[in-house]
Amino acid sequence: AYLTKDTIVVVPMTKTVVPNETAIDDKSISIWPNPADNVLHVDLPESCLSGIIHVTDLRGVEIYRQNINNHRVDIRLDSYPSGPYILRIITEDKAIIRYFVKK
Repeated sequence: AYLTKDTIVVVPMTKTVVPNETAIDDKSISIWPNPADNVLHVDLPESCLSGIIHVTDLRGVEIYRQNINNHRVDIRLDSYPSGPYILRIITEDKAIIRYFVKK
């Protein structure tokens, strides 16, 4: 069977910690809105300001990468298809993973 244009697929998403990747509490990093339309806002703590932010789809294809130099990063999503994505923040001593959905 094939998916039609009107098919809704529900993908359960859970937080996963991979070796050498740590999850920090929700007060330290904030992504919003989730689900997002055209822009995803990422609010970062001081400890992440020398890192890199990556966004990949679930297949691991990188769609966004930027050096972090501000407490807020705004990621334009309007050219990407709807679906779940993985946001990674990589610093010298940690990697933080968050999940979000593009409407």
